[in-house]
Amino acid sequence: MRRGFTLVELLVVIAILGVGAGMISSMGFKRDERRALVQGAATELAGVLRQARAYAMDRNIIAAVSFNIANAPGSSGWVLNNRSGGHWYQIVGAAQMRVGSDASLGTQSVQTGHFPFPQRLGGGWLGDSGNPSYESAIRLHVEAMGSAWYGDRHVLPKGKVRFLAIGDQDNGMRWQHSGSYQPAGSNFFYPRPWFGRWDETGKRLYPWGGYQPQFKGTATYADNTTKASPTAFFYEGKDGPITGCTHPSDRLVYDDSTGDGVSKETDGEYAAGARRFRLWKSGDPRPVVDAAWLDLYLVFYPDGTIAFGMPLTLRRIWGEQRGGSMRCYGDGQPIVGANRHYQNFKSSSNNVQLIGPGDRCSPRDPVDEAFSPDVQRMFEVSNYLSHTGAFYITLGPDAQTGDGADEGRFDSVQKAIDSMTPMFRVCIRPSGDITWFEVKKYAPTGTTVSWVPGITATSWSNQAFIQGSYPDGSLRNADLSPRGRPVVDMLLPEMLTQANWWMP
Repeated sequence: MRRGFTLVELLVVIAILGVGAGMISSMGFKRDERRALVQGAATELAGVLRQARAYAMDRNIIAAVSFNIANAPGSSGWVLNNRSGGHWYQIVGAAQMRVGSDASLGTQSVQTGHFPFPQRLGGGWLGDSGNPSYESAIRLHVEAMGSAWYGDRHVLPKGKVRFLAIGDQDNGMRWQHSGSYQPAGSNFFYPRPWFGRWDETGKRLYPWGGYQPQFKGTATYADNTTKASPTAFFYEGKDGPITGCTHPSDRLVYDDSTGDGVSKETDGEYAAGARRFRLWKSGDPRPVVDAAWLDLYLVFYPDGTIAFGMPLTLRRIWGEQRGGSMRCYGDGQPIVGANRHYQNFKSSSNNVQLIGPGDRCSPRDPVDEAFSPDVQRMFEVSNYLSHTGAFYITLGPDAQTGDGADEGRFDSVQKAIDSMTPMFRVCIRPSGDITWFEVKKYAPTGTTVSWVPGITATSWSNQAFIQGSYPDGSLRNADLSPRGRPVVDMLLPEMLTQANWWMP
């Protein structure tokens, strides 16, 4: 009877154990490397934000940090990815700006040292009743931003780290303050917090941001025909379906040919063929968040305080609308008549021209509502500031590829969570304090997790629930006082599956 192992067998066993240990060590190294990369990116972001704050205070100016998110061309864009290095941010400082002193006369001057907030020259919003103003060329903002970038562009490690969210909640197509989230009746679409939503039946992740133009909403533009599609927290507009995360068409807009800071019919700048400034080009990468447009940015004031900039700033100023219907700016006939600045934007003939990206923001415009305290305000991106006292930016490892991961398909909700971790969040307080922390994918020992009752995935398609409990992006009582507290440092399966991220 044979006993023991031969020398050859022992060597084989040792070799197998060595290979297994090597595989385990390699997997552990990859996990540690991913964690180190994401943590390093969070640390760098926190440092740059502190630098921007010091820059604003030292120079006694308003500064900002503007963020950019562009998916890799050719990808679905359903899940945000940084495979082409399109996730970056940079400090914005003082700019050289052409400022109109009297729009009716067309005079202008060059000023320096000002933050390039998008604006219309001559005062007032385009179409203000009783005070129609000429709109300035969008080129003026592009020029100002070009002179305002400060320091280096900070690119997240390509193919390694991505922005998972900038802000706390993607509100999608909530296109009127009294309406429900769109598309109506779809329980897993919106709102999407920084960790997204999970559809258990379809085994699919609906993340923060991301292109999903195949879902047509119920909102229409001013032509009463074109349907608005939720693609990230803005809409594909009148350019056609977005495929491969690239622009589906060119867009030429009116230019200020005389260089006086205003566009005027008298100078032929509204004449046929006057659209000569290229705002974007067909086939180029189409950012979800465009840093040059100040889509999402943090503002740093000379006194050291910090604020979250109005989301989609440039798009809104070049896309103001009235009465809940989008001014589409888009069917190619010259604007004519004395009331071209107001009435014709709502006329049945729809004879308006593209002057900017106004058709790529929500058909409900919070700009007007910002000045009316009795009207609910809901931007595409909202924060839980009233509950947490901070703004949050979330980073994680770059999106996975293969097996449907680029389309948000995972075998389980836990696999979806694993694809987003290790995850770090940068915490920015309005007072100026900036820190970061790692998000746990489990409840810490001794922690009792409970949820505010009544908040489930089905609640979000209930108009009464939204109006009564969630009017401005935060959970509130009937008297609009905050209630509950959002979970910001854990990512648990129930948060994805139940769409409930509020604790008592």
